[in-house]
Amino acid sequence: MISNPFQHLNRHRQMIGLLYKYGTSDLIQKSGLVESFADTTHDRRSGAASHDWHRTDERDTGDDRSAVEKAASKGVGPHDLVADLEAMGPAFIKLGQLLSTRPDFLPGAYIEALTKLQDDAEPIEASEIFRVIEEELGQQPEYLFDSFEIEPLATASLGQVHCATMHDGRKVVIKVQRPGIAGQLARDIEAMEELASVCENFEFGRRYQLKHLVESLKQSLAMEIDYEHEVANARDIATNLAGFKSITIPKPVGELSTKRVITMEFVQCEKITDLTSDRIDESRSCELANDLFKSFLFQVLVHGAFHADPHPGNVGLTRDDGIVLMDHGLVVKFTPRLQSDLIKLLMAISDGKGSVAAEIAEASGVPGDNFDSRKFQSEIEKIVAANVNRSVDKMDSGTALMEIQTVAGQHDLFLPQEVIMLGRALMHLERVVSSLDPKFDPNEAIRTHAMDIMRQHSGKELSLATLYQALLESTEFAQKLPARANKLAELVANNGIEVKVNAFDEGKFISGLNKVANRISTGLIISAMIVAAALMMRIDVGWKIGGYPAIALLFLTLAGLAGSILVWRVIVSDRFEQ
Repeated sequence: MISNPFQHLNRHRQMIGLLYKYGTSDLIQKSGLVESFADTTHDRRSGAASHDWHRTDERDTGDDRSAVEKAASKGVGPHDLVADLEAMGPAFIKLGQLLSTRPDFLPGAYIEALTKLQDDAEPIEASEIFRVIEEELGQQPEYLFDSFEIEPLATASLGQVHCATMHDGRKVVIKVQRPGIAGQLARDIEAMEELASVCENFEFGRRYQLKHLVESLKQSLAMEIDYEHEVANARDIATNLAGFKSITIPKPVGELSTKRVITMEFVQCEKITDLTSDRIDESRSCELANDLFKSFLFQVLVHGAFHADPHPGNVGLTRDDGIVLMDHGLVVKFTPRLQSDLIKLLMAISDGKGSVAAEIAEASGVPGDNFDSRKFQSEIEKIVAANVNRSVDKMDSGTALMEIQTVAGQHDLFLPQEVIMLGRALMHLERVVSSLDPKFDPNEAIRTHAMDIMRQHSGKELSLATLYQALLESTEFAQKLPARANKLAELVANNGIEVKVNAFDEGKFISGLNKVANRISTGLIISAMIVAAALMMRIDVGWKIGGYPAIALLFLTLAGLAGSILVWRVIVSDRFEQ
């Protein structure tokens, strides 16, 4: 089952041990995981069993207590899980952060604790930092910068940040990746993939899609440790948010950025959540809250890509009372179809339309064998109604999305990971926004900006190229339709079509064919008039109406009238016959 049973032995024991420790020993015993790894958990030298983590004085007696209750009975709880994950290293810290987006997988108390999981780490030695910089940029910092601060500005599990000054006087920050971290992450991810593959043989592994969870973590980490990817993200978001003058995206210094080193413009700021009431004018604070939330909606609904980690540490207030958005390593992108679904889902939540939200969530997800559409819709309606009925200071679209994910998991419906990441990002964002404006109403903000968002989205979709493509397709349709109609008529004339009915009325059949032929002919004429009008729009003539050629407008008007008459006759005649 595992190619090399000793390669990741210690990690396998630690991961299964975590499951046991936090109240799921019944899960482990019944799943067969102990048996799967029993042969690999013996000491290679003495042959003595080394998996004491699964031994206990208690035996499975059909105890149906929740995982939280069982963990509490062992004297451990959510914060102990956080400490254990932090001790296991960067990959498990990131795993914990990802699990905080899975309320279908963990109880609420654990989700709450994991959202506060710290990514701190011991500082890296200056000599190691200098070595990585020289390997990546070709020179020591003393030659690349006018000054370089040895004391780190921040330390994290994947990298470390230092301040520096360029030779031209610009202040910058340099983020340097920890030496050897890529290899360590790869080994831990491989161990997780092996364990997830084993779990896939059991019902709980398939139900919670553990392989998909590990794959999502793998992709996320691959992006986070590739600083060139972060540079591209920062530039894209800066371009997308160029219309928001109150929001600043630090500019990357391209020539001093590689896969393991990134150099960015330094922007002096302070944490928004640390602001005092006299730091910023109330009206300006409310304006910033509105701009920040609207910019996030534009990222999601117009550009199809958003900063997926807008927690308080990544959003600051500048000295001139603006917003700075930092750390663009984690950016989530949508397919056009999923983007459209998200627009509808957010609007349904903000408008209190629970049944619509349920339909959209069901359409975007993958139902399992035990999915019950009716029960799912009933639960979603309750969630959406509760969100609308909350007081302004408790309204939270992100929480509503996460609750929908919880219900989806409980009903065997798997929503796309992008939807879950959006819910988590909204939860972070609404916490930041509420620090600026405690009375901010996210549902009202979504409704207020809906027209702007939809106009921008439509403007993006209806580009000149798209319109031209639609015109070409219409022309092709008009060109091929007569030949297809003639072929159909020829088949009918030569008895090439067989119609089997219980009772055949020849008169009605011929009358029906005549109606079809007449409607096709009329439709062809109308299509030709529309195509001709579209082509004549580009012809410069003297007689114009509203800046457009009058002859083209005449054709469009006639086509519109003819089309309306055709539709009216079809409706009236069909109703009369019925």
